[in-house]
Amino acid sequence: MKLAMVLMLVALPVYCSAGSGCSYLERVISDTSDSSVTTDVYLASLQEYISSDDTTQAIKELRECFLKQSEETLENFSVFMVISAFSDVLLETGTRRLKVCHSCQSK
Repeated sequence: MKLAMVLMLVALPVYCSAGSGCSYLERVISDTSDSSVTTDVYLASLQEYISSDDTTQAIKELRECFLKQSEETLENFSVFMVISAFSDVLLETGTRRLKVCHSCQSK
């Protein structure tokens, strides 16, 4: 039992730092919670997914909600999202969602 616990504790940092495998997804997650990225730059990075002014407004409001959070919360969110995306890839439950990422498909 102790060996299993040790192996789990050793594997956890490796698992958590592995990333999602999709640099576009990681950049969007990072830009969402990074206050140094301007709204115009953020919207430009998502332009291919924006189909209307309503979508633009919703994205702006969502980002404002994120930026009102504490730095600790934003850091935890970023880590959680990367781990969640990577877990989906490992379990092959989120691969359809990641295939939407055109930047990842071309690589």
